[in-house]
Amino acid sequence: MKLGSVEHKELFCRSLTESYREYEAESLPWPDLDDAALSFLRSIPFWEKALDTERQAGAIVNCCNPNYCPDLPISPWASSN
Repeated sequence: MKLGSVEHKELFCRSLTESYREYEAESLPWPDLDDAALSFLRSIPFWEKALDTERQAGAIVNCCNPNYCPDLPISPWASSN
């Protein structure tokens, strides 16, 4: 298969749409944490990095043709807006 071909694009899009799982933080099985553990977790400075990474991914996705994989739902967190 030639990279960049229609066949490659279709395989890429099919792989993404078949493996896509909606991420909803509210539905995850979060553990019960005491106040000290919750405070510690909130103090770890990776939250901003995670959001920055999502924004960068959104910018990359937005640079692509919006019709490239029209069946793939795009998370609002991946938006670069």
